[in-house]
Formats: sequence, C-alpha cells, structure tokens
Amino acid sequence: MSHVNLVLQAQEIPFDHPCSDRFFGANQASVRCHFTDGALEQFGIYIIRGCLRRLQEEARKRNGIDYVQIFKGNILEGNADKVLWFIQDKSGLVTVLLPEEY
Repeated sequence: MSHVNLVLQAQEIPFDHPCSDRFFGANQASVRCHFTDGALEQFGIYIIRGCLRRLQEEARKRNGIDYVQIFKGNILEGNADKVLWFIQDKSGLVTVLLPEEY
C-alpha cells in the first residue's frame, strides 16, 4: 500500500459534553470491532489499528470522546482525500467504515 497520512478531525461536541463518554476500548484488555469491506480494502488492518490506538489515547487523555470520530487525509499515490469513520455504539462495539458505507 502507498503512504497514507490520516489526521484525526475535531469532534462536533465539546469534550466536556455529557455525550463525550466513549473510550473506544481504551480501558479494556481488548475491543470489539467490525470493519467494513471498504474500510479494510482502502486502508488495511494496520492503518485502522493505528487510528484506533490514536482514539484510545485521546479518550484516556480527555476522559472520554464522542461516539463518532473521523480521520481524514490522503493517500499520496493518488493525492486523493480519504475519510475513515469510527463509530462506537452503547454496547462498546466499534464499527470502522467509509462514509459512503453508512
């Protein structure tokens, strides 16, 4: 895979908002994840895992983050903007998908 540079985007709600309460598995030994075919095909498991670790670090630092987190960046080979969504439901399951798969 070509070089990918993804940046975590600012979340829509303030960090001190009561709904900013998700940890994306940061306080657990493991996290349950579902990856869509599109997300796996475009980004691969290593990039997705790296993004998930970044979310866990942010959640620990902020004592929780919003349930929807977005990474945006480009794949240098085509210089095309790419977007990757992480959504954690109330049960703790994290779904990783492309916006068009929502």
